[in-house]
Amino acid sequence: MHGAGNDFVIIDDRSLLFNTSNRSLIKKICNRSNGLGSDGLILLQKSDLADIRMRFFNCDGSEASMCGNGARCISIFAQNLKIVDSKIRIETNIGCFNATIRGNEVCLELFKWNNECVNGFNFKGREYDILNTGVPHVVTWLDNLEEFDSIDINKLGKSIRTNEFFAPDGTNVNIAWINDTGVIFLRTYERGVESETLSCGTGSLAAARVAVLRGLASFPVKVKCKSGDILVVDNNNGYAILTGSAIEMDRGVWDYGNWL
Repeated sequence: MHGAGNDFVIIDDRSLLFNTSNRSLIKKICNRSNGLGSDGLILLQKSDLADIRMRFFNCDGSEASMCGNGARCISIFAQNLKIVDSKIRIETNIGCFNATIRGNEVCLELFKWNNECVNGFNFKGREYDILNTGVPHVVTWLDNLEEFDSIDINKLGKSIRTNEFFAPDGTNVNIAWINDTGVIFLRTYERGVESETLSCGTGSLAAARVAVLRGLASFPVKVKCKSGDILVVDNNNGYAILTGSAIEMDRGVWDYGNWL
């Protein structure tokens, strides 16, 4: 499945047969050259606290606490499995969240916004805001669209992601530009993928929140991803809302580690 271009292999693991400690297996599944190919792997498991539990793994095999696009995709997956109808509650490593499914669009209600915008990192003369939207992010604003399009985000992202300031876990890196109508154009270098992805839900949340706190935009905020898809970030009584598409691309059967 993909959420605004951010793609995942999602497995029904309610029987808990998947070996989550096998990082090499996860890397092989996500490898785009000789595996299925994806930005990450998601397991749908049973939950005592919600309708389902989501476990998310980056394509390097490491487990992450949250993925906004992944949560929207697993919502559609659970609906396809007839676990839920149009409402779903998802357990993640950072808490439980509610989502509403409307066709291929999922509206995800997340955590309470942090009202602090931390401008605490300078890299080669450019200021970066630091936020945690389930996973850590930095955001910097570019002056024009030409610079936004031309910047080597993989080179920049790797340098910041591995900077000792963010040791030991690193951070996700976002570059943003906002047009006259308040639409944010966003590019994200994701740790764990170690490359730019076509979209990032938690990155969109971070950029939108910074824009509002800095007076550059007001909720709801439209974020145009690298894929061209639009994610909408909103505020509901102090809680973050992320809305966008979630699309099933292919389907198969996972049998004890073999793709059939």
